[in-house]
Amino acid sequence: MRGQDALRPDRVVFINGSVHVLDFKTGTAKETHKQQIKRYGKLYQQMGYEKVRTQLVYLDTNEVVEVA
Repeated sequence: MRGQDALRPDRVVFINGSVHVLDFKTGTAKETHKQQIKRYGKLYQQMGYEKVRTQLVYLDTNEVVEVA
């Protein structure tokens, strides 16, 4: 992509008409993580997917955060 950063979520899973976008993180939660996963979700919505769930997975704490 010329002049733009490529968007690459860590994992995208298609289940029963829904798209689940996951991004794996280490360390502590940061607001930038939420901003990043929201961009990924918006991209899939722009591609025509209506049911998009975005989740951050923190590997150090085994925590999964749903981001709306």
